[in-house]
Amino acid sequence: MGAFFLFRTDQPVPRDAVATVFRRKGFNGPRVCSLGPWTLWHYAKQLLGDPNYLERPNGPAVYAVGTPIYRGLPYADALHRLLADFETGKLDQSKLRGNFVLLSWLNSRL
Repeated sequence: MGAFFLFRTDQPVPRDAVATVFRRKGFNGPRVCSLGPWTLWHYAKQLLGDPNYLERPNGPAVYAVGTPIYRGLPYADALHRLLADFETGKLDQSKLRGNFVLLSWLNSRL
């Protein structure tokens, strides 16, 4: 299981208290992502070593919590295909299964 905390960077947020809650739940050091006016704390899955995000050098990204199954692909391949389909506007929601939350960052939009 992974986790995330998303907040507006310019708003007051009790960051230390939030970090303490995540630590108590067994999550260590989030990946901190600056997404325009947003900051995302994205925590790795606790039981699996597979990355639960994909970021392209020029900005587009997809962050997952849970296990999205897309087009029957293995986890890492599914993230690649999800991001490619987000980028081209061809995401097929009927091919998406599982219990998850996906956050996508594309064209400076969350």
